[in-house]
Amino acid sequence: MREIRPLFVVGVECSGAGLITRLIGRWLGEASAVVQPSDPADYRAFSRELIAAAGGERWSPELPGRLAELAGDSDWRERAERLAAPFAADRPGARLWPFPESGVLLPFWQPLFPGAVRVVATRNPLDASRSFLARRFPEKLARMLQFPAYFAFRWQLAMLELLSPRVGWTGEPLVVGFEHLLRSPVEQVRRLVRFLEASTGESRGDDAVWTLLEEIDPTRWHHRNEHGFFELGAVTSEQKELCRHLQRRAADTAEPFDPDRFPMPAYAWEYLRNFDTFAEQVIGEAV
Repeated sequence: MREIRPLFVVGVECSGAGLITRLIGRWLGEASAVVQPSDPADYRAFSRELIAAAGGERWSPELPGRLAELAGDSDWRERAERLAAPFAADRPGARLWPFPESGVLLPFWQPLFPGAVRVVATRNPLDASRSFLARRFPEKLARMLQFPAYFAFRWQLAMLELLSPRVGWTGEPLVVGFEHLLRSPVEQVRRLVRFLEASTGESRGDDAVWTLLEEIDPTRWHHRNEHGFFELGAVTSEQKELCRHLQRRAADTAEPFDPDRFPMPAYAWEYLRNFDTFAEQVIGEAV
């Protein structure tokens, strides 16, 4: 596969990755720059097979290491390259991939794209959890359910996976806060554009900022309760500190990421698995 410059937009569900994808796609200036796998259904089937081959459990502390091992297997690598074939289109420039699976499968894909540029979408986990509920569960049940602890573990695991240093990664990711983007769109879009220019070596001129601002609609800021997460007793002190770290990064404060500051408790994996079992019984599939 020829060398490319993929842009990964990553983040836990309902954290603004879709908006960031639209902004970057518009900056790149061509719809074809937004790349999906050759066939989404094939990709989903591939993901299920990949997790099965890695032990069959999505919520497991051993999963990242097993996925990294599979990335070195020639058969798995060949299948993955076929799915990601759009990245190898014979034209210059960056490619944008709104990365699926909330980063769970990133340890497998990362060795295929060692020069990837990462933009990490983040949002207050309590607000994201409410949007997630409304999107994945029937309306009446979504109003009744409260599961900040489950979503906080899901969010924490994703952030640890997406922000932790990896062999081959080039440069630090840009953390973009959903709240920051809607509250200060001009400042945040300029920050995003500066990062894209520095990462890709491409420039669209000063007018690019104003073009991107057309994608931002502050009226779409639903489930707004920015400070409630820090008042919850159901989430851990490490999760609250991780949220503060991300907020500082999204405000453009340079701060190194040390995953050891934000450990997952041992019981988190069972908690995640149990909730997925509940979801399968209610809506017929894991969330």
